Amino acid sequence: MTDPSSSGADLPTFGGQDEQPLAQVLHLACPACNGELTLEPAHVGVEGFCPECLVPIIARSDPSGQVAVHRLGAEPAATPPASPAPQGSPPPPPRPSVGGTVLQTRSGFFVEARPLRRPSGLVLGLSFFLVLVAILVAGGVSLRRSGELFNFTRSESIVPVPVPLATAPMERSAPPAATAEPVPPPPPEVKAAPPAAAPQTVEDPRNAILAAAARKTVRDFLTAARPWEKLVHVLEPEEDLLSILEFKDLDPLAADAEIRELKTIRVEAERRWVSLATVPERNGIMSTLCLVHREDNGSAKLDFSLYWQNRADLLTPFAAGEPKKEPLTLRVHLRRLPEATSPTVDFASPPLRFALSQAYSSFAPVAFPVSAATPLAAELSARTTGDATISAIVELHWTPSETDPTQPYPTIHKVIQWGIWAANE
Repeated sequence: MTDPSSSGADLPTFGGQDEQPLAQVLHLACPACNGELTLEPAHVGVEGFCPECLVPIIARSDPSGQVAVHRLGAEPAATPPASPAPQGSPPPPPRPSVGGTVLQTRSGFFVEARPLRRPSGLVLGLSFFLVLVAILVAGGVSLRRSGELFNFTRSESIVPVPVPLATAPMERSAPPAATAEPVPPPPPEVKAAPPAAAPQTVEDPRNAILAAAARKTVRDFLTAARPWEKLVHVLEPEEDLLSILEFKDLDPLAADAEIRELKTIRVEAERRWVSLATVPERNGIMSTLCLVHREDNGSAKLDFSLYWQNRADLLTPFAAGEPKKEPLTLRVHLRRLPEATSPTVDFASPPLRFALSQAYSSFAPVAFPVSAATPLAAELSARTTGDATISAIVELHWTPSETDPTQPYPTIHKVIQWGIWAANE
């Protein structure tokens, strides 16, 4: 111990761990670190260092004889200091804390011990179950939106068809028959003599691929329960929406209707492969479904507009009987006819005559005259040369005669589009 006026470097330390207890010992606490100090009565009024935090301290006694430890330079605390404890008294008990217990170490520091709370097995199991249910629900929603949920049918793979495809002859329209205006037969074709040994024809392997794609589209269209599900399999869904709703109400084709005949042709003028499927309706009438294939992968779409048009003969009733006020728009095959010797309607100049038949149907063609003085006649003449048959979407009208306005006649009013389908990109 040194005199209080000595320098801070020479201050003693109080309460070392190896210090032996004397006859009368004071157990006090450091005001800085709250560490336990063991002081003798002779240490009162002497400056020194705390053995734990090395803060300069001094022990002072008040008039009542109570001893307290203060930091050098700090005022004495207002509360009375702790009374001296007898030799060998136990250390002060740990202080309680929220959620744990404060323990005092040998060095004098107080450490708060809190119990470690671990989640129970029930909480972990419930969390894992909820995560698993969320994954299954998300997968189910994704599969349902893609249309593959609960679909146990084995999908058929479509092998891409190479481009360009080999050409095939376009199907000829049905032969002329008796109509409202007789259509003369085309001039006889001069056929060359057959060769001595005809070469053996080899079936194109692409036909089997296109036929499989056409069958799949027909099956998917017929088995679709809702109208918007059927629209996925048609060629022009925006134009066929109202027709699909009417088709759903009439229900002419059974969902399990079988294809009786299927053939694939190449329409070179429109760069398309087309499959024609013959399917019986519920009333026993055989209908033709026209399916248009893509050039890149061979997949097929149903031309629903063409099927809905060809369920009945529309040309013959339009051209016969009383004049019709409403025009008629049809997808037709068109062929130029020889000039008529005795036209049924008077024209200022001999008209052009064309045989029209509903495209890819078995109905008989009907002859329609076109005034030679109209710009449409020149366009039709340029398109139809010889005995060639072309496809177009036309609008038919009843037009007043040039010589007698009171005597109208059915004619081709305009050509909406050359070809039934747009060019295949």
